[in-house]
Amino acid sequence: MTRLTDAIRSALRYLTVTDPGFLRLRNAATTVAALGLVMLTLTGFGHPVSHAVPAVLLGSYVAIQAASGVSDHTQRERVVTTVFLSVPALAAVTLGAVLLRYGRVAGIAFVGVLFLAVWLRRWGPRGHASGMIMYIAYFYALVLHAGIAELPSLYLGICTGVAVTTVVRVFLLPERPRREIRSLVRALRAQTRAGLDVVYRAETPDPTALQRILDRIGDTAMMIEDWLDRNDADECVGISNSELAKLVFEAQVSTEEALEVLDQAPTEVRHLAATEGATAEFEAALRPGSSRFEATTIERSASTAAKTFDSSTEEGLAALLVDRAARAHTALSCVGREQPSPGRATREHAVAGTSRATGNAGGVSASTRTAIQVAVAASIATVLGELVSPERWYWAVLTAFLVYNGASTRGEVLLRAGDRVIGTIGGVVIGMLLVAAVGSHPAALIALVLTTVFFAFYLVSVNYVAMTFFMTVMLAGIYGLLGEFSLDVLVVRIEETTVGAIVGIAAAYLVLAIDSRDVLTRAIDSYLTRLSDLIGDCMSATAAPDLIAKARALDSDLAAVTAAATPLVRDPMARGRRTVVWLDCRLREIDRAAHALVKSAVMTTQPASEVATDTRTREVLATTVCRVHDNIDLLRRRNAGERVTVPETPPESLADVLQSPPGDGAAALAVLPPLLRIDRTVVDLLA
Repeated sequence: MTRLTDAIRSALRYLTVTDPGFLRLRNAATTVAALGLVMLTLTGFGHPVSHAVPAVLLGSYVAIQAASGVSDHTQRERVVTTVFLSVPALAAVTLGAVLLRYGRVAGIAFVGVLFLAVWLRRWGPRGHASGMIMYIAYFYALVLHAGIAELPSLYLGICTGVAVTTVVRVFLLPERPRREIRSLVRALRAQTRAGLDVVYRAETPDPTALQRILDRIGDTAMMIEDWLDRNDADECVGISNSELAKLVFEAQVSTEEALEVLDQAPTEVRHLAATEGATAEFEAALRPGSSRFEATTIERSASTAAKTFDSSTEEGLAALLVDRAARAHTALSCVGREQPSPGRATREHAVAGTSRATGNAGGVSASTRTAIQVAVAASIATVLGELVSPERWYWAVLTAFLVYNGASTRGEVLLRAGDRVIGTIGGVVIGMLLVAAVGSHPAALIALVLTTVFFAFYLVSVNYVAMTFFMTVMLAGIYGLLGEFSLDVLVVRIEETTVGAIVGIAAAYLVLAIDSRDVLTRAIDSYLTRLSDLIGDCMSATAAPDLIAKARALDSDLAAVTAAATPLVRDPMARGRRTVVWLDCRLREIDRAAHALVKSAVMTTQPASEVATDTRTREVLATTVCRVHDNIDLLRRRNAGERVTVPETPPESLADVLQSPPGDGAAALAVLPPLLRIDRTVVDLLA
């Protein structure tokens, strides 16, 4: 019994760290619940599927798309979009049924539907969801060979799928903002505990594990920021949005500083009395389930201990940074304990700039360019797909379309196509074995379908290969329910998927192509520009909330750099693959130093340059700021392909700054260490 309890706790800890806030778990559960209820409803609660094949099949896929593909920014908008999806679905299935009698005209129209489905993405999440549901409805009109006589049953399937999904989203599994934010905060603290184990409890240092944990902490902090965009924290957890944003930011930055200083400190320093005492306070602050009294006691103890640390020594600096992290997490641990304000449970805010895509390349908007690529790929896939299988040519077209879902560059399409082929092959093999083992038992086949759908959508944002694998296994289960399961059908799916993937890759490389390196270059330039602006704001700004928001914008730019680098990192044939990995790691170091800079600036009530009154501090600060701006500008020029002269290594060391007598320049000295760290990393990138 004890082992079982420990195993359950370990699983929960793992889920908390890898799925902050259990958002992926809830999304997967919503999709499975909607699918299961639709299948039950359309089969008359338990009757064989075969008597209502068109309605069940179309309704099931509409439910899957409506539950998983609606990503509007607020709960109200998501409900509205879910209901609205019935309009494009009904229009598309009607068009498909009408044109099917005209043979190849239906195939030509399919290309047009796919073009429109992609082009609609320029209208944000609602346009994207509408386009996807449109393609699904038209696609299954072709798959089912639907005629005018079948339209009533197809209409029933669509309306049932949308209605059931709406009920699930609003009543059965509604979003709970208060529970969500508390889960996110717990996840942030759990990841911090894991990081402390890596740097303090582990016998040997593991920089890779620490980097992974710091990345997870940053991702969770950004998820909390996203939650703040959608909800009113005061009405959910009794604290204002700006106060919660500040608490989370301070906890994140303090954690980064503490874990890094412990990781870099020699073993003997980590086990000195001051460091061990501060670490013990940190562990106590991170202990789950602590009471408010315990939190208050820890905060007082940490505050008292901080006055005894000498930051001019290695031991004192490590203890001071760990102590600050303990106090930051103690304050954060109280989130959710306050009673929310009376009134609505959530107030959601519109986000500017999400209604329409604005990116363009060569004068063509991103949505239009991708739509043209999809149209060309789908046209060629139609011809080649018919050569492979005149009856199932649409699988090739489907793959040619789906490899562009979430991809925009040549590298992204190449990786997505490869992942889809690998996932399909694995899914066919395992699906064949599972369906053969299950046999013709409807209950077992339905259980197989629901289970694979759950894992597909739980892993969709983690691993595209896994998602494709489970969806292919699900398809094998669907064919088993319909009585059409055979090895030949699944082999044809592999062949058609391969054809569609090759055609999609060719279109990405030959039609309005965008090189992944160009996208990465632009993303890096955007990041460096914002970094330079943020440094200037930290030297002159006095509004703490604005600085934190700008720091989060810098995090978003870093996420864009990482996303742009992913195709190059994952492609074993890419030139300079290791250089891209090294560059991404260095930018993450700069980002954490920028966090520390913002934290130092937020803690002051006046600009650092005005607080510093002694001549030496003013000179060091002015020289450092100018040098950092100049070096960032050099790095931008190097990134653009220019030849630049590598500057000398910054003369001031972190130890020199910390050992300087603070005097009236304490505020300036607080911002100098992160500035110097940014400068040294930028110079490393230039070398």
